[in-house]
Amino acid sequence: MVKWLVNAVVLGGIRLILKALGGYRRILEHDPPRTGALIVAPNHVSHADPALVAVTIPRRCRYLATDELFAIPFLGRLCTAMGAFPIKQDSADLGAMRRALAVLKAGEALVAFPEGHESVDGTLQVLQGGVLMLAQRSGCAILPVGIAGTDSVVPPRTFRFVRTSAKLVIVYGEAIPWDQLSGGQSGRPGLEAARRRLTDEIVRLTTRARELRAHSKGFHLGG
Repeated sequence: MVKWLVNAVVLGGIRLILKALGGYRRILEHDPPRTGALIVAPNHVSHADPALVAVTIPRRCRYLATDELFAIPFLGRLCTAMGAFPIKQDSADLGAMRRALAVLKAGEALVAFPEGHESVDGTLQVLQGGVLMLAQRSGCAILPVGIAGTDSVVPPRTFRFVRTSAKLVIVYGEAIPWDQLSGGQSGRPGLEAARRRLTDEIVRLTTRARELRAHSKGFHLGG
């Protein structure tokens, strides 16, 4: 009960902040699975990305977040309240991976950014293997997501807030079962097939999100 209340208060605060910064728009190409193990995989361009996912996805999620955020007192408490747990970047953090796998085996949804780092220029980076390995080992589906505009309200790798004249846009695709994502292949070939398919889907969804935002009043593509 207490965790639910804290989570509701946090999400309410995030909604108010995002609305004050210009608002947001959610597009569901398909209704995301409301139950069962699921990896939510968005592109990553800003520290604001997890917040936008949190207030737009219709189910409670856990989050993989860089351990650097937990070193900042207020942000660390906020991450914990949102159900996040830390992972060390650019290293084989086996503890975090085991915890993530346990979350999925418990039938929960896990938000994890497959690029690993924020993209400074908005271009999708090569997807790292961690998220794909989690899906392969758990057998769960991956839900690709495209985000546009968060880098305008919180520039990449900063905590500076900027109000924007166009709404943030987030587009949810269709959850793809692992056997389809991997083309029915196992081992490394399955991982590589899944990487290609997931990359294509995230690029498509991100492009759509940017196009929708570009048509918002007062915003020009590339601005």
